[in-house]
Amino acid sequence: MAKKQNTEETIDSLLEKISNEDLKGFLKEQMDNNELLKQTFLTNFAHLNSGQPQKIYNKQIKSVLNAAKDRGGFINWSAARFVGSAVGNIVNTAYKQVQDGNVKSAAFICFAVMEEMVKALQFADDSGGDIGGNIDSAFSLLTDISKSNPPEDIRSFLFDECLKHFRDNSFEGWNWHLGMLGTASTLVKNEGEADKVISLLDQFIVSDKKGYSLNEAQKIKYFTLRNGKDIKKAEDFLEENLQNPMLRKIAIQDSIASENFKRASQLSLEGIEIDAKSWPGRALEWYDWLLQISILQNDKPEIISHARHLFIHSFYNRQEYYEVLKKYVPKKEWNSFVENLVSDIRGKGPGLDFDHIANVYITEKLWDRLFGLLAEAPALSRVEHMEQYLAEKYSAQLAELYEPLIIEFLKEARDRKDYRVGCRYLKRMLKLGARERVNKLIEKIRETYPNRRALQDELRLVK
Repeated sequence: MAKKQNTEETIDSLLEKISNEDLKGFLKEQMDNNELLKQTFLTNFAHLNSGQPQKIYNKQIKSVLNAAKDRGGFINWSAARFVGSAVGNIVNTAYKQVQDGNVKSAAFICFAVMEEMVKALQFADDSGGDIGGNIDSAFSLLTDISKSNPPEDIRSFLFDECLKHFRDNSFEGWNWHLGMLGTASTLVKNEGEADKVISLLDQFIVSDKKGYSLNEAQKIKYFTLRNGKDIKKAEDFLEENLQNPMLRKIAIQDSIASENFKRASQLSLEGIEIDAKSWPGRALEWYDWLLQISILQNDKPEIISHARHLFIHSFYNRQEYYEVLKKYVPKKEWNSFVENLVSDIRGKGPGLDFDHIANVYITEKLWDRLFGLLAEAPALSRVEHMEQYLAEKYSAQLAELYEPLIIEFLKEARDRKDYRVGCRYLKRMLKLGARERVNKLIEKIRETYPNRRALQDELRLVK
């Protein structure tokens, strides 16, 4: 560490002494012989060239990519990290341009990054996401600019560029392709512009039958109609395409906003009927809408029914649903409600949903029930995790649960790493106060595996 500090001090001292002209000359000379250094310099100070047209940025990004290619023209994983960092600096420049009010320059940068980096995906190892991540960042900034109500000349420019890139298939095969029409949709100001976007969307919808892409295209078409001021056509299109879950969600939101709760509930129930078998996860989203609707109406029986279903069957937001239940179930009925809730969790499918039930017992501080559940399905990691709740009252019983599990674990253990894991659990037994049980267990293990020298060594460390 001291050596590093001395080197840094030496560099600082030299920088103080070297003239600007000498420093510039040295830097230019080094960049002439080091393409990576040159591109790093250009990307770090690109924001000082606010007037650069897009082709300058395209050229700069190409230089970064060329510098990173190997002899075969491929960018390996390590080089892709350099590319990600260098182009990331260019994207950061775009953000600075927005802050400085140079929105068009920022748009130039974003389009350049997307164009060149999408091409790079064909000859680079992007397993680390360095290239795709920059495309996402550039596209996200373009979207933000489009939604910021930019000046008319910028709005018109962005609208035309998005349509151009879609027609040219610049990002064909990637989500950014359809994303161009999504961005253009937010920029629509009149029916004429809406017609241009819709014409391209209709062509896409006919040619692309993929579920998500089709749904997204229909969603964009709906908002394009609305932004183009043809509200009647937008509403008709929405009603005609409720099989699209994105549009069904919009219809539910619109119904809730107009306080048409009956319609909102009907749409949610239809969604459940459609998706219950094929898309159970999506069906739970419709149940969540029913819960929100029932809360808005203060319909307590419906609130309890929907929250109960969601708590039992959902993998997400369980604690939120549990809190809803605790709020609306009468206190005098709560204990029996919890028992029935656990019973329903046990009966929802094959196998024991240990964590789900355990969390109920932990929340309610039902330690006897929690230990019973643990004894029903013991595992080393589970016993260890439950110590924090049960050790004070059940230390001896936890040590007893550990013993056969450790014995079984060591049967399959094959190396020192495994032996250390087994011995770590022996030490946990010691912390539970089971010294005598541990001593006997160690002796038994020694006798069972006399030829496992590494295990014998690790057992000596259990103190």
